[in-house]
Amino acid sequence: MTLGYESESLSVMRTLYSQDFEDNLTPSRSVIEHCRESVENDDEDDSVALLQYRGTRTEYELGIEYVESLDPLDRVLGVDLLGQLGWGDQTFL
Repeated sequence: MTLGYESESLSVMRTLYSQDFEDNLTPSRSVIEHCRESVENDDEDDSVALLQYRGTRTEYELGIEYVESLDPLDRVLGVDLLGQLGWGDQTFL
């Protein structure tokens, strides 16, 4: 993953830009389910960063859903997602 400053030719203005994340079209629900499986299996997985990067209302609502879960591992994932939603950019919030 390469982070750098965005060029003016991109339609979405971001302070931080990742071509890898921009190219990833995996639905957010699938990404968070994969993250959840990784947490349960103690696997290294940084795909929650993709959701944080996107930072839209969809990812916000997924984070809230997971924070409100009765499962403590879901809550950890939800807090992780919401804690850095949108990274340094003002996205949904």
